[in-house]
Amino acid sequence: MAMDTKPSSSAPLPGNSNDSPRLLEILVCVWLIISAFAWPHTVAQMTNTWIVGVIGAVASLVALFADTRLRYITTVLAVWLFISVWALPGAHPGTIWNNVIVAFVLFLSSLSTPAGAGGGRPLRHA
Repeated sequence: MAMDTKPSSSAPLPGNSNDSPRLLEILVCVWLIISAFAWPHTVAQMTNTWIVGVIGAVASLVALFADTRLRYITTVLAVWLFISVWALPGAHPGTIWNNVIVAFVLFLSSLSTPAGAGGGRPLRHA
């Protein structure tokens, strides 16, 4: 009896084109971290920007390799980033534009489901 060694098509492997939204999120979150220090921010805006960037990058990385349903953490972070532009005091115009654009990109990307993933890959167990 021969065993079939082909990988299952129900759970796409990392590194294929279906992972583009998660890779975009990671890239945008890294930019968010860099932008927190690239120009003057208030302390509250700077702290918020780099923390959202770090949490978003980690959540997207985990969603890339484990369970794509974790992308909804990025959705919540995008909504918060958008609201925080006006909720936190003293945002500079550059910070406002940057964070609003990043929030929209993260929001739209986080709602993108990889083809054939059926709402999320199951967690991989040893």
